[in-house]
Amino acid sequence: MINSSLQTISLAHLSLNSATIGLSLFVLIQSFTRINQQHVRFLVLFYFFNLINQLDDLYDFSELWLVIPWLTNAYIPFLFGIAPSFYLYVKQLTAPINTEKLALNQKPHPHWYWHYSGIIVATIFCSPYYLLNTELKLERLLAPTGTLEHLGVFTIGPSIALLAVLPFSLCYLILIIRLLDTHLSNVKYYFSNIENKDLSWLRWSIILFCCVLVVSSVQLFLPSSVSERWFPRFAFLVFEYIWLSIFATLAIKQKVIYKQNTEFLNIKESKVQESTKYSRSKISEVDMNRIETKLIKAMEQDSLQSDPSLTLRKLSDTTGVSENRISQVLNLKVGMGFYDFVNYWRIKNACEKLKKTNESLLDITFSVGFNSRSTFNLAFKKHTGKTPSAYRRSN
Repeated sequence: MINSSLQTISLAHLSLNSATIGLSLFVLIQSFTRINQQHVRFLVLFYFFNLINQLDDLYDFSELWLVIPWLTNAYIPFLFGIAPSFYLYVKQLTAPINTEKLALNQKPHPHWYWHYSGIIVATIFCSPYYLLNTELKLERLLAPTGTLEHLGVFTIGPSIALLAVLPFSLCYLILIIRLLDTHLSNVKYYFSNIENKDLSWLRWSIILFCCVLVVSSVQLFLPSSVSERWFPRFAFLVFEYIWLSIFATLAIKQKVIYKQNTEFLNIKESKVQESTKYSRSKISEVDMNRIETKLIKAMEQDSLQSDPSLTLRKLSDTTGVSENRISQVLNLKVGMGFYDFVNYWRIKNACEKLKKTNESLLDITFSVGFNSRSTFNLAFKKHTGKTPSAYRRSN
């Protein structure tokens, strides 16, 4: 009975491990159709390094180390490629390299490979262990739990490398969060609709990734009698599979943010002008009032405020006021950025429709310029303090 239960557990573990490997292979195959896009290349590297980690689980669980013991701990250096690949993937989505080069008028410098120097350092640390005699490795692998002793420089390297993975990865996660914060500020500065541009799903992915890192690190400090039990290992595999599946689904669907180089350059150029040119000479109160009046007249046009593709550049072309002037007046005089300013007018229009018509909420959502019901609900609650349904009932 016990043997039967163990066989079932082993089969389930092996099946889940194989499913995770299959998932990574599927993502790699799918991504190769768009390998010419820079962010996809780093997505490929992210799943490639994860695949090596998963293959090591299969190597350990299926006891392949009895046949090829020299591969033991070969996966460790590749762990230092997962977080940098995640970071570079996000970086390419939020600030495409080609637009940066165009803005700076520089020749491309492939400095991204320095992010993978951790793999080289970890390989150097682990190299004494890799040079150990194969028979000695096999003898240590077959030794009873808790009887192993470190052989100085030959075996301490892999332990140091494994302990360094967590702080190393957390540093990159901090960089990713900073990138996302800057990116959110940029898209709200320029676009009136940010669906599929704000990358909010990546914030949830970061939380899940942190959980994976913490759990895998905790396993290093647990006694072997606990960490090698089937349940902790199986539970971690389930969580890893779910996280990688969710990330893969969303990452494959994600399109580039800036479809045109000019969009990215307009944001950067306008922000630079706003922070330098007008930091020395403040705009006069008279000019601010004049520009504010122009903005109000422009936004009173239904065709403009309900345009889902409205950008700061379009508003600038309509009013004849430069982008950075508009941004400065909105922040100093109106007290909100471009994104919130446009939403304010859209919600104002929606309120009138909710009070005077029987249109459905979905029809009102699209008619006032929003691209999704969820975004409309959030904006409506922010500007009125009520949900659209509650507002309609109260009026």
